[in-house]
Amino acid sequence: MSSKPRGVALIMNNMFEKKKGEKRINSPRDGCEHDEKYMGNLFQQLGFNTFVAKNVAKDRIVAVMEKYRSLITEEMDCFVFVIMSHGQLNEIQMADGNSMNIYADFLPEITRKMAPAFSEKPKLVFFQACQSLEKKKKFESHDGSGQSKNETETSSVDHVRLFFPALPADVARRQSATGSRFIYALTKVFMEQAHEKHIDGLRNEVAKVMKNMELPPGFERQNPKMDILGECDKLYFNPGL
Repeated sequence: MSSKPRGVALIMNNMFEKKKGEKRINSPRDGCEHDEKYMGNLFQQLGFNTFVAKNVAKDRIVAVMEKYRSLITEEMDCFVFVIMSHGQLNEIQMADGNSMNIYADFLPEITRKMAPAFSEKPKLVFFQACQSLEKKKKFESHDGSGQSKNETETSSVDHVRLFFPALPADVARRQSATGSRFIYALTKVFMEQAHEKHIDGLRNEVAKVMKNMELPPGFERQNPKMDILGECDKLYFNPGL
């Protein structure tokens, strides 16, 4: 990448803080403020215009994307979307307790509405959310065309890399004092090695850091996951060049 700025990085942090007089929807995501700070600092230093949207309800996601879409220009090289929330397998829980399917809901919004000028440019989506099997739902909804909603909605998604903190059916571990293991490892590796390694190589280094983390007794290791959708060339941040 060589544009200045490199692109736009939008960080969405659903914190699930309990407000006075409100019924708690889900457990608060203690420590997520650290993840938000780490990711914001990371992409600022990598040359991105960085913005944060907090506690976004499902019916507000389109409005949030519309708000920041005008900041993305064709001269930019990349779009980054960081999503931090609760989640289950293939879905993210929004601040109002409603869930959105990653492939049928999020990706079409990102590729078609948030960054339509980026159809042939890289889009990086980072999730910090569990991918456990709890409350698993079936998202296949046929429209009579012989294709499911998932197949129809994601058929045009291209140049997208998805980064997950854990394998399917696993949880994304987080500590209130330090934040999540995944965000810690990712920011450490990117800060130290983004000047020389491409994005896929950085992902491998993140996995190594997470594998070698010292864990308290009884804590299980967590393996990150990356999916590549469509055609994706090697991508270098090369900050400062």
